[in-house]
Amino acid sequence: MGALATERLLAMMEAMPEQLAHLEGTLESPDYTGHVVWALFNDPEMMRFNGKTVIGAEVGKEYGITDTGGGFPPSVREGTGAAPPVYASCKVK
Repeated sequence: MGALATERLLAMMEAMPEQLAHLEGTLESPDYTGHVVWALFNDPEMMRFNGKTVIGAEVGKEYGITDTGGGFPPSVREGTGAAPPVYASCKVK
């Protein structure tokens, strides 16, 4: 999960706009992760993520889940420059 648009963080951004301007447009709503988790729970192919660390924004985009306002939150990977994950196939016995 990326930066979360909590009431506290939004109040801090309002109180300190210069210090926190870099967060503008990068926040996820508190509901977004819940929608992603629900989509994973209902995905019959969810096991492809088994044992993997996933980024909610990337999984949400794959499922077509938009955040408040109709857009996709940015992946925290975009800020680090890390390569996208490559998942190995696995077979569950």
